[in-house]
Amino acid sequence: MATAAARWGTWAAERQSWTEASEAFTLATTALEEIYLYEGYWSRPLRRLRNYGERRHWAQVDQLRAQGLVGEIYGRYPLSRNQVMATRLGNTLRAAERYPHDRYGADAVLVWPRLYPLLPDPVITSIAQARESLEFLLVLSALATTFGILSGIYLVVVAAPGWLFLLCFWGAMIVAILAYRSSLGNALLYAEVLRSAFDLYRLDVLSNMRLPAPANAAAERARWTEVSRLVLRNDPLPQPYGPPPAPPAANA
Repeated sequence: MATAAARWGTWAAERQSWTEASEAFTLATTALEEIYLYEGYWSRPLRRLRNYGERRHWAQVDQLRAQGLVGEIYGRYPLSRNQVMATRLGNTLRAAERYPHDRYGADAVLVWPRLYPLLPDPVITSIAQARESLEFLLVLSALATTFGILSGIYLVVVAAPGWLFLLCFWGAMIVAILAYRSSLGNALLYAEVLRSAFDLYRLDVLSNMRLPAPANAAAERARWTEVSRLVLRNDPLPQPYGPPPAPPAANA
């Protein structure tokens, strides 16, 4: 009897762990979808709105360049006009995504999975905290928007008092707007932490792949092109392996 109870307890604990993991995965997936939505990855029904947003930000970039405000473009917009997104959040994150390629010739999508395991714990913690803060505000904005729309429809259907409609619908919309605007500051912080990670530790990827360190910027761009061809097309590297990487220092 005691053995059966112990087995039941173990099974219940494992089931609870799987349930919690499933819920965490669902929340993470939902947050990722909401980030894509707020970035401006809109499908066909919203194409006109997306095109309007992109044109509006194109005009903003042209105005900043005319005024010589290069720093504003660096932090908030990608360098290429073709990469401009329809929302402020989308442009901030797209600028960070394009930064390794624009600055060093490195494909962030290919390099990041190889760079992340090499980052020191304090850097990983900073990235996680910045992303969690960003996701929290976007989830809050999405939930407030959903509540406002659904409650507004319901209150209209049941002919609720006007003041209650104003309180629920417009109150939720105000919360959604404030949460989104607050997320923009977190997005700037998150983007800057990502840039710093590439600035400081990108060459560790080459070292751990036994590739010689580039001598200058042009050589580095060529080296990252070789890495991309190796990963995507299995093209052999043109130069011999370099010395093995030095043992990593203890994280602070």
